[in-house]
Amino acid sequence: MDKQPQNSKKQKQFNNYIKYSGLAFQMLGTIGLFVFIGYKLDEWFDKTTPVNLIIFSLLGIAISLYQIIREFV
Repeated sequence: MDKQPQNSKKQKQFNNYIKYSGLAFQMLGTIGLFVFIGYKLDEWFDKTTPVNLIIFSLLGIAISLYQIIREFV
């Protein structure tokens, strides 16, 4: 009987590890996608200063932070 709660505790810790690792990769993917879009827009418009890259990078960070906060609350 003593093994059941210990197994359950280890399983819960493992599930939390997988959940939070997935959030990190989701955040990385979101920011990376928005940086890529900003870079391509700057390339398409022949901008000398990376205005779209900066705007879309910050937008990607804001969206990924919103996703993280929504997951924790």
